[in-house]
Amino acid sequence: MGQNQKVSGTLSQLEAKTFPQIKKVDGKDILTSPSLLDVLLSEDCEIYLCPLLATSKSVEHITSNIHLLSSKLKNLIVTPVSILNENSSINPDEHPIGSLCKKYYQRRMGDEHTGNVMYGYKSCALILGLHHNTPNNSVYLLWNRLASESDGDNPPFEPLFKRIERHRSSVN
Repeated sequence: MGQNQKVSGTLSQLEAKTFPQIKKVDGKDILTSPSLLDVLLSEDCEIYLCPLLATSKSVEHITSNIHLLSSKLKNLIVTPVSILNENSSINPDEHPIGSLCKKYYQRRMGDEHTGNVMYGYKSCALILGLHHNTPNNSVYLLWNRLASESDGDNPPFEPLFKRIERHRSSVN
């Protein structure tokens, strides 16, 4: 990533969060709304980001991009509850699922939030579905809701686990 790029998603939301506090000023209680960074970014503070599941690749990606945060969240420690093993993803060039992804992918399955999701968000190629949702970095065949809609060129199909999306495209 270049010098002028910005970080989005969980890390930027963490930077923008505010927490009301009561401070004593001249003996009076004053309500303030400092940002999380104002409250927590002292030299002796440690901040933990603890995703439920992560791959080693995602932990490495987050850790290597901390320096891009405008606040220099230098004490952030990424500690997933569980790290997925290498069998949780495929190599799309070598695995038969990769061929199916190429064969049935339609550009409209991605949007402004995800980009190309042929092998899942950021091409993670996970083969993972959870009881409450399917990660969008799993291969799109597992979750993409647009797969069941005909586009005229490709046959529609039902994904195994339709994803409940937090972000919706403005065009869909």
